[in-house]
Amino acid sequence: MELNGRVQVSVSRPVAASVAEIFLVLANPANHQAVDGSGMLRGAGDQPVLAGVGDTFTMAMYLPELGDYLMLNRVIAFEHDRRIVWEPTPG
Repeated sequence: MELNGRVQVSVSRPVAASVAEIFLVLANPANHQAVDGSGMLRGAGDQPVLAGVGDTFTMAMYLPELGDYLMLNRVIAFEHDRRIVWEPTPG
C-alpha cells in the first residue's frame, strides 16, 4: 500500500505469550530495545513503567545521519492489558 508517496509494509506473526505479558513488555520502556527491529534504540535508562495517558518516557536513539539523540514519547491512549499508544517527538 502506498501512503503519501511512501510504501507501507506490515508483518504479523503469532506470539506465544498472554496479552498481559505482551502489555508489560510494551509498558516498560526498559524492554523496548529488546523488541526494536530497527537497531535505532540505544536504551531507556531507569524509567517507571507506563501507567496512563500523559505519562512520558525518553529513549536514547541513534541514526548515522543524526548521530545520538533523544526521543521524548508521550502516552496518548492507555487501557491496561488492552491498548497502549505513545506519540514520539524529538527530545
